[in-house]
Amino acid sequence: MSKSVLLSTVLFLLLFMSACQQALYSQVELAPDVIAARQGYESSWLSSIEKQEVRRGMSTTDVYLSWGKPLHRFRAENREKWIYIEEDSADDQPRRITRLFFVDGNLAKWSVDRGFVDFMEDTGTSSVKDTAGQRPLEGGK
Repeated sequence: MSKSVLLSTVLFLLLFMSACQQALYSQVELAPDVIAARQGYESSWLSSIEKQEVRRGMSTTDVYLSWGKPLHRFRAENREKWIYIEEDSADDQPRRITRLFFVDGNLAKWSVDRGFVDFMEDTGTSSVKDTAGQRPLEGGK
């Protein structure tokens, strides 16, 4: 097998495995009100919520109790998009931006990027600027 075929196969498998990812995890510290709201909450997703894990099929309430309040929420008819941003522990890395997409109140899919988010209020859309190779200004983050 040639190197290019092998490389293509490995790349395909990596992309396929990331597309089939079953859960996302967050390490963000939850606000006290979110932790309090978990008390007495009953859901088939309770073990995932306690591990700060989100999975396809979770309701918006389940995701809120798992990850807390999103930075931004966009709604249109039966669809919602929630955006969470986590700072990376390494100072020279861009932030991790997670977009969760809900249909009829249930998590349908997500995307994860690294970069900065620009919010355009007039259109309700967002975009990611590629920050690879850029360094923060000295004295700031």
